[in-house]
Amino acid sequence: MDLHEESRGGYVVTVGMKKVWEVQMQLMRKLLEVCARHGLKVWIDGGSLLGAVREKGYIPWDDDIDMIMMRPDYDRLVALAGEFRRPYFLQCAHTDKGYARGHAQLRMDGTAAILRTDVNSHAAYHQGIFIDIFVFDGVPATREERLAAVAETQRRMKKLRVFTEYRPVRQVGPFIRKCFYRLKSFEKCFDWYEQSYRQFDLATHPRIYNWGCCLDKMETRGAIMAHWYDETVMLRFEDTMVPAPAGYHELLTALYGDYMTPLREPTVHGDVHFDTGRDYTEVMRRLRRGEDEF
Repeated sequence: MDLHEESRGGYVVTVGMKKVWEVQMQLMRKLLEVCARHGLKVWIDGGSLLGAVREKGYIPWDDDIDMIMMRPDYDRLVALAGEFRRPYFLQCAHTDKGYARGHAQLRMDGTAAILRTDVNSHAAYHQGIFIDIFVFDGVPATREERLAAVAETQRRMKKLRVFTEYRPVRQVGPFIRKCFYRLKSFEKCFDWYEQSYRQFDLATHPRIYNWGCCLDKMETRGAIMAHWYDETVMLRFEDTMVPAPAGYHELLTALYGDYMTPLREPTVHGDVHFDTGRDYTEVMRRLRRGEDEF
């Protein structure tokens, strides 16, 4: 990748962001290599798919790469976490305690991607530069069933946050902490949370969704159909060819409407402090001490 500053459609992409993109491209290539070696299907997703179709690469103001897999292949990938040796780290609830998101992230050691909201929290998970690896599960057929399932998933997530949003005993209460930390492990609680949407088998549910992210948009984004992923095509993303669902037009229309008309929106991650040259542990210490500015 050319690491010089450039203007894309009137938007200036800085040298700093180009360096972040290059790390993310390395992560994506590593993911594609492992998936190909083990016969796992993975596709570029979300804004990154939109970028591949419309820009042949990153949307100029984007700061991440999104990938997605079907549940059976995703579970196999998680079981192969040991394939990602340093400087790569496959992060999920079972490889990094305290990380309770419903999807995985592939991280790079020796770098930092720290959310502003984490600076004053007790977040202790790996916070290197990452790419997202989302996962599809089935979706109930009726709106009533979907709303009930979403409500149950959100209820379980609130309970799981007793682990991830660590607070002093005086704030949480000793009895609550004793119940959650002694009687149940973090992994068991996460499995209980995840089962709220794992129950919808892809084999019997033609409509699918990424339950681990953006649950509030399940109804407004329209139906995402499994058959759009029956075939795979290769699209250019910067200097790499990436797999995409053959039904990408239908998918992008469901997600974005008139997707070929650029519309700048904030990233879903919010405010992120990136550093391509220092490990997140050092960067976090400096941010918390006020030695670096966010």
